[in-house]
Amino acid sequence: MAVTPRSIAHGGGFRAFLGTRRMTVLCAVLLAVLLYGLAGEYARGRAIQDEISRLDAQAAALSEKNAALRTTGETTSSDAMLEREARLKLGLQKPGEQVVVVRGTSAQPVTDDERQADASAKWSNPAKWWHFFLK
Repeated sequence: MAVTPRSIAHGGGFRAFLGTRRMTVLCAVLLAVLLYGLAGEYARGRAIQDEISRLDAQAAALSEKNAALRTTGETTSSDAMLEREARLKLGLQKPGEQVVVVRGTSAQPVTDDERQADASAKWSNPAKWWHFFLK
């Protein structure tokens, strides 16, 4: 049975119209558009959730770093630390104190190369050249 505009208009043709190939293609296209839109929304929501997770981790790391910096700031601003730094770096002393500086102590022994470099630093330039060519 062929579907014609006249058969659609006379009732009973609506069922025939739904059974046509055009209607099937139209439904398939509509379904494809809906699925495409849903897939895009799902992907966008997933990307937003990933970004939220990344930002939460970054916020936690910054919070830990902030707490460590706060602890360091409290430690360095204490009176004992300020006094120690003033004594070591600025050479300050309290009234009535005498400062004693001990020199000549080193944590590492001096090597022969370092002694020779110190000795050669005291030589004049011609003496250095003489030593360089005749050694």
